[in-house]
Amino acid sequence: MSRLGGPEIKMPQIKSPAFLSDLFYDLKDRNLLPVVALLLVAIVAVPILLSGSSKGAEPDLSGEGFASFSASKGGGGVIVAKAAPGLRSYNRRLSDLQATDPFKQRFTAAGPGESSEAAAAGGEAAAEAGGGGSETEVEVTGTEVTGAETGGGGSSEASGEGASAVVRTETKFASYEIDARIVTVASSPGGESTAVVRRDLPELTMLPGRQTPAVVFMGVSADAKKAMMLVSSDVQSVFGDALCVIGSETCQLLAMAPGLPETFVYGGQGRTYRIEVLKIEKVVSKHPERAKLGTPKQSSQAPANGA
Repeated sequence: MSRLGGPEIKMPQIKSPAFLSDLFYDLKDRNLLPVVALLLVAIVAVPILLSGSSKGAEPDLSGEGFASFSASKGGGGVIVAKAAPGLRSYNRRLSDLQATDPFKQRFTAAGPGESSEAAAAGGEAAAEAGGGGSETEVEVTGTEVTGAETGGGGSSEASGEGASAVVRTETKFASYEIDARIVTVASSPGGESTAVVRRDLPELTMLPGRQTPAVVFMGVSADAKKAMMLVSSDVQSVFGDALCVIGSETCQLLAMAPGLPETFVYGGQGRTYRIEVLKIEKVVSKHPERAKLGTPKQSSQAPANGA
């Protein structure tokens, strides 16, 4: 049969994107094409099945329906109980507690004939009104409570149902002072060493003096039995039994106990001083005092042999 003449019709070639081709061949190599087909069928079929089942009768959501359903199922079913709001009522749980007024005075001061326990209670009230402190002195006279404590200040008045209490506080300032013996060791073998005793030295006092500040009295230790001395960087060497608190190669902070002298070699000329703490005393004052640094209140000078 001869072919009719005419123009030849060519079908257009459809090319898929490169990533689809790569995805198809990748799934084919891994045998995952059946899994993908099942997933596509499930995506289409599941919404249709769910929509068909929702058209049926709706279950009874009341409490009686759930109770009958759970009873028919027996022990293997889910038991749903009605809510009991009474179990969660805070009024039943907190019925034993009574609300109190935080602004009402609940404690009263001690009277003239009451025991010392009431006086102790008045002391606690004085401590609370004064803002805190390490030491408190309380005097009870009738219904008036007078207290003096260290650290804090102010006054307050409190009234109770049967009596009234007036609490007065007094601020006091505490500091520490030391007495020290300072021996200037003679630089030459034939020279004479001299000693001076400086008393009532306040904190931040330079020793032996302001011109040669080998150490500075910084305060006391936690147990108030040792004087803390800050060692100058011009000190070449330190000899003695004092405890070095800070420093490894060169000591920077010394804890000196009374009665244990310490020797310091100060400056490039090698001036040597032997410093001994004689006494540590706590001083309590009503007014802060500005002590002159390095100036002793009382001092006595004598040869080193007689010191």
